[in-house]
Amino acid sequence: AFLSNNSWGGGGFSQAFMSALQNARTAGHVFVAAAGNDGINTDFDPFYPAGYALDNVISVAATDNRDELAWFSNYGRSSVDLAAPGVNIYSTFPTRMTEAMRSEGFSTSYETISGTSMATPHVSGVLALVKAAHLEEGWTYDEIIDQVLATVDPLSNLLTRTVTGGRLNAAAAVGNPPADVTGPRVVTSDPVGAVTGSVSQIRLRFSEKIDLTTIDVSDIVSFDGPDGPIEITAIAPVAGSSDRQFDITFATQSTEGQYTLVIGPQISDLEGNLMNQDGDADLGEDPEDQFTARFTIVGALVYPSNDVPAPLPPFNLLISYLTIDEDIVIADLNLTLDIAHPDVSDLMIYLTSPSGTSAFLSYGSGGPGEGFVNTTFDDEADTPIAEGASPFTGRFRPDDPLGEGEGMWVFDGESTAGTWELYVYNFSFRNEGALTAWSLEVSPAGGAPPPSDPGGGEDLPPVAVDDQFHVESGSTLIIDPNVLLANDYDPNGDPLGFVGINNLYNGSITPNDDGTLTFEPLPDFIGTAGFEYMISDGWSFAVANVTIDVQPQFLWNNERNPLDVNNDSHVSPVDALIIFNLLNAGLTGELTFVLEGLQPSTFIDVAPDNYVSPLDALLVVNHLNATPFGMSAGSATTGGTGAAAAGDTAGGAGATAETPTARRPAHVRRAYEPRAVDQLDLAALVQQALSEGGLARGTFRRRLR
Repeated sequence: AFLSNNSWGGGGFSQAFMSALQNARTAGHVFVAAAGNDGINTDFDPFYPAGYALDNVISVAATDNRDELAWFSNYGRSSVDLAAPGVNIYSTFPTRMTEAMRSEGFSTSYETISGTSMATPHVSGVLALVKAAHLEEGWTYDEIIDQVLATVDPLSNLLTRTVTGGRLNAAAAVGNPPADVTGPRVVTSDPVGAVTGSVSQIRLRFSEKIDLTTIDVSDIVSFDGPDGPIEITAIAPVAGSSDRQFDITFATQSTEGQYTLVIGPQISDLEGNLMNQDGDADLGEDPEDQFTARFTIVGALVYPSNDVPAPLPPFNLLISYLTIDEDIVIADLNLTLDIAHPDVSDLMIYLTSPSGTSAFLSYGSGGPGEGFVNTTFDDEADTPIAEGASPFTGRFRPDDPLGEGEGMWVFDGESTAGTWELYVYNFSFRNEGALTAWSLEVSPAGGAPPPSDPGGGEDLPPVAVDDQFHVESGSTLIIDPNVLLANDYDPNGDPLGFVGINNLYNGSITPNDDGTLTFEPLPDFIGTAGFEYMISDGWSFAVANVTIDVQPQFLWNNERNPLDVNNDSHVSPVDALIIFNLLNAGLTGELTFVLEGLQPSTFIDVAPDNYVSPLDALLVVNHLNATPFGMSAGSATTGGTGAAAAGDTAGGAGATAETPTARRPAHVRRAYEPRAVDQLDLAALVQQALSEGGLARGTFRRRLR
């Protein structure tokens, strides 16, 4: 077959597939492929199969009814050839109903749908028309492709996001273009703006085909840099550009400073129209219709955060911000930071861009030492951060805890403009520290930034929200996908469907006949487990994380150390906080103790404020301090809440619990007292408060399951 339409994509590079496409090219086959719906620059992050760099592969982006690049569409000034309509396309659907169609509310007739998969068939159809129109001439596959690419309508928002800079024009492609009375103009130059390293050529892209007899080195009016005039060695058309792109070459320049090149205007299109850079009725005006290309060679651009120094309290999250006003496309990004902390293995650090892209930097790497001192996270570094040692001075490759090969490169191709967020989690219950400095080092790529989300309108992607659960070690957890979907949403109100799970860690999942999932942690595992799940609104997808806190089996006491509630070989505020929460939420099934005015929460976040801190313990200590507490053989009550439940004593069945005198422990600090509370002191206070409040260490011995 001469042509195939490929409205599909995903996965990585395949040499076998590449070889198949090369064989297809030998046979004169044209492979038209959807550019993808991730809204990314595929020059930096290839999307396959559209990303195979062969001249018989055409990559197609999507535009909307305003001739704007669709906000979801992938793009790339060197990897995506052209765009075609791909938003709200009215099209046929399968005549046989599928479960996926039913769940999304589609019929078996005509429906409206969006995506680069809908743009691609427009291009395939026009290619077929062009071939049919030139059967007698015996046009080859590359001549047919050139005809389609050379006759696009140039659009300003596509000039730096596609090879041709335009949207498909079917009429022009099949040989019925309007009369050409306008002169050509330069629509882009590359490099542009701030660049790093050295430069030895400038690429110009014209709005239409250029008559090759009208352009040569003599059309360069001037080219100057920091060291003076620069000699041009050649100007030549770029292969495969249909005489619309030209490379201007010269001796390699590396001196920092501004470079300026002026070209034209005695350059004409195939109809003999001279350059019309200013867009008026007069062509070939000097200097009005000349084009000036400018770029500046710089060292890497460094943007320091002003949101430092910032404290890093025990068992807490710090978010530090850096706002960049300049709109620069990123070719490479590095991050340098300084963190004072006695044990950086307690830290998890990651960076989020203004567009929401995230990358891990350090995930518990290192150990006791001086923290991070002038540490730079750089994908090109020789040493992984996990193999470094404190104080980690120098350049290191970031951690990749999910094993997906991710790093700082995920930001390549994005814009610098907006607010960047650096997240630093301190998982230590005892150690505190500080983020003293951090900065971003940007190597510019030049060109235009990614298209922005319109913030409304139709066919926005769904939003998946992370979920959290907890389960005891040795037990199983039943998860209903409908519960996961409950806090997810679609901006357009489209129905959501549960697609599946991925990246499961520290446990296993078994699907049940009723549609639920059974999660079982690894044997004897204590810690964090979880997985990703994917949802869809029928044409786009979203992914969220499910975090499962696998806790030790809870004991009121254990034989080794009665105060070590979670049996982790440490007596700490965590032990008291677990008791508080279980009493507060009434989860024990044996003893209900509701703290009046406090809300039930999960695990140990009693406040609740989404942070586990000494405040959680202090809230309950203050409650015990302010409210008399007593206990009898069959009940436990506080402050008139009426909560009560049966309990067993250390003496066995039928034994009676000691009933302490209700009193207010005078030594317990008030919760909102404006003074620092050392966690070791807090642990002692909590233990004594529990004892004086009626929960002496020998009172209850029942295992809670």
